[in-house]
Amino acid sequence: MWGGNGLNLGSIAMGGDKRHTDDSRGGAFIGHSRWIQHVDSSGAVLWGADGATYTTVSSGFTNSVQVHDQRQGVFNIWAYYLGGLTSNDVYSQYIDQTGSPRSGSIGTPVCKTAGIQDWPDATIDGNGGAIAVWDDFRDGYSNIYSAKIDSAGIVTSIGVILEQEYFPKTPFLRQNHPNPFNPETTISFYLPFRAHTRLSVIDILGHEVKTLLDSAMDEGLHSLQFNGENLASGVYFCWLVADGQIITKKMVLLR
Repeated sequence: MWGGNGLNLGSIAMGGDKRHTDDSRGGAFIGHSRWIQHVDSSGAVLWGADGATYTTVSSGFTNSVQVHDQRQGVFNIWAYYLGGLTSNDVYSQYIDQTGSPRSGSIGTPVCKTAGIQDWPDATIDGNGGAIAVWDDFRDGYSNIYSAKIDSAGIVTSIGVILEQEYFPKTPFLRQNHPNPFNPETTISFYLPFRAHTRLSVIDILGHEVKTLLDSAMDEGLHSLQFNGENLASGVYFCWLVADGQIITKKMVLLR
């Protein structure tokens, strides 16, 4: 119904971190990178040629989710990688029916407690607000925390809802996210003890294209960003070497 080749949702951002949410009226909110476009049931784009931006910060945003407030606005909840290996924080933005951000130019922090807050998800609260949940490592292991957010960006409550010590007894490398990616992705790994650690990106021919880390690291979960802006599209491998073990994950760069 929207043409043989589909809709052009904007050319100013690459297509990483894609997500979509119905608007309960036959259309959808479609997010990519730090943009969100509202498309109605006829295929008309409602928020300008490129859509609305949920943050003016140009990098470091990752793991976005979005949820419709049932009032023609949308919440976007995401994790910011703000530098260092243990500094992901959860942020929120509310975009109203006109495509205007209501929670400040960069969004509102939902949780900035020390340690990693990551992998958020969200749902509506039935009253125009959103309920966010995320993985929280402030205590050195994984807790699940939750917060209630209104359309003004005010966090009205926050608390731990689940605690679980699930980390393995050997080094562990998570799958990068997003994957495929363009050009940035987040790589996380866990060390059960202090160890000299090397983290590298290898191309399909076995050549090292980037050393991300080569130093002694403390016990715990660590997270960092990889930017492949100078690399060609294709398959790459993330190599983690720690305590004599080599762990590999396949990554796909799509330009």
